[in-house]
Amino acid sequence: MPTMLGSRALLRLASRQLTSSRPTVISTGSCVRVQSVTSATKAKRPSTRSTYSSSRSTRGRRQQQKQHEQSKKSQNFHQSDITSKPRPSRRHTKKIRYSEETAAFADRLNKLAKSNARNAAQQAQDELEDLIKRMDNGTAKPGLSLNTVLFTTVVNAWARRGRGKEAEQVLQMLESRFHDHGEKNCKPDTYLMNSCILAWSRCKSRGSAARAELLLERLIRDEYMKPDEYSFSTTVTAWARSGEKGSDKRAQDLLHRMEALGMEPNNFVLSSVLHALTKSGETVSAERAVQLLDMMDDPDNIAFNSTLHALSKSGEDDAAQTAEALLRRMEAMCAKGNKKMCPTIQSYTSVISAWAKSKEPGKAVTILHRLEQSDKIHPDTATYTAVIDAFIKSGVEGSVDKAEVVLKRMEALHQNGNTLVQPSIPTYQAVLNAYAACGEIGSALKAQNLLDRMEKLRDYGYAKCAPDDVCYRIVMRAWHESKEQGFGEKVKTLHGRMKKLGI
Repeated sequence: MPTMLGSRALLRLASRQLTSSRPTVISTGSCVRVQSVTSATKAKRPSTRSTYSSSRSTRGRRQQQKQHEQSKKSQNFHQSDITSKPRPSRRHTKKIRYSEETAAFADRLNKLAKSNARNAAQQAQDELEDLIKRMDNGTAKPGLSLNTVLFTTVVNAWARRGRGKEAEQVLQMLESRFHDHGEKNCKPDTYLMNSCILAWSRCKSRGSAARAELLLERLIRDEYMKPDEYSFSTTVTAWARSGEKGSDKRAQDLLHRMEALGMEPNNFVLSSVLHALTKSGETVSAERAVQLLDMMDDPDNIAFNSTLHALSKSGEDDAAQTAEALLRRMEAMCAKGNKKMCPTIQSYTSVISAWAKSKEPGKAVTILHRLEQSDKIHPDTATYTAVIDAFIKSGVEGSVDKAEVVLKRMEALHQNGNTLVQPSIPTYQAVLNAYAACGEIGSALKAQNLLDRMEKLRDYGYAKCAPDDVCYRIVMRAWHESKEQGFGEKVKTLHGRMKKLGI
């Protein structure tokens, strides 16, 4: 009796009978089709599976292309990106094809320059100088040639180590090959100049910022090379890091120069100017700080933090109110879902410092209480120290006692395992100095009690609370200026304790 077949089985059987040979793959351009040869009609039938595979591979290529474009975009510095420092731009660099021998040497030199070896930069320069010697005496391997990329690799190696002088010497070597030897592939470009500026900006020696600006000036005046945003931002950063007198003015002058050349300052440039304002030690204008922030394109919390830090150093009457308003603005935007605008602990600490400058400790304590009740952000050592500073600077009677209450709070938190909070010697010294200077009755005894507590904490194993010679001398000064009965004996006792400790 014949076996009854289901509909699916019948379809499979019919498919086998129709196909008498294996399908043949035919490639037409980017499209892939499968030709099935039948015994009866030899008809062409596209394979669903092959079509799916083709569309899948096409989507894969599109995804790879999209990822490549995104990766390429991420390497370029955008005006709204100030979360990381941009690399020197290659915008004005021409792409030149080199021989395989030169490309292999460049790859080996690049790996050496980027290695973690202590003298990697010097080794890379030695390799380059050895190639120059072989080129000059004709013993170089055929196909090898000098070019700007090789010199730039060595300059970048020196830049990573903040060696501006050595980086500029390599630049001079390149210029010598171009002018004296007529090697057209050794022409300086913007990328190389930016790398030299970066080297000087990371150099800690005095006068480094001025050297960086001289290189920028060369770019501005050059007929072929032109500066870009990175050229200016790195030079501004050099002045900000220098901390030299007048560095804030130099940074702002560069900003104006950039605008005069028709270039729009990006967020990194503006943040660098703000940083220069705060590092200069000069009084920062609250209006100017906010003006720089408003010039930024879609600023994030890093830009706001730079502005808040500048306002904390201002000392102007409206600086604290402006800082508080900016903090509220950050909180509101964060609540609406803008995560890159969420305040950090540095944001709150800067506002507290601004209120400390305004001699309003009550406002500082209010912010501290908000942080202590928060589930997301917790106060750290710098935050509590800023509140202590606010009480000390207020000059109100009893404010030093309140400062010591905050200090005791820090001690308790640290002893209970809070690793974010730990009193430091400068914090203790600030409170001791305040007791010594306040002139209130009993202030010398309070300073003595605080010193005794520091010694007990030291004996309990809290080494960072151990008083140093400065702490003892502050307490001795407090007793001496109090003129209280028996102050001489107190001073003598403290001298003995110092001698016993060997400090």
